[in-house]
Amino acid sequence: MSSLSPFADDRRDTLIAHFKLVMHSHDPSRRQAVIDLMETEGFSKAELSSLYIEATMRMDEVPDDFVPDITMIEAQREQDEAPHPLECMCTRCRGA
Repeated sequence: MSSLSPFADDRRDTLIAHFKLVMHSHDPSRRQAVIDLMETEGFSKAELSSLYIEATMRMDEVPDDFVPDITMIEAQREQDEAPHPLECMCTRCRGA
């Protein structure tokens, strides 16, 4: 993405921040539009799932009526359970 524009990384960071804000505020009217935009910009479902978990992991900061989207969390779980390449050095593969 950085080869397209000198500001591509800034745009990506801004999109991530906006996505987290919308997911954190649990605004259903903007939620799907932001997900569609992120997918159009090249974010994978796994990336979006991970960002969703980051945005909603602190329950003391979300609205009282917040209900987590289980499909986003399940997508992350499926990614975590997928086999990793032999050269993977994540904590699960290293046994740490």
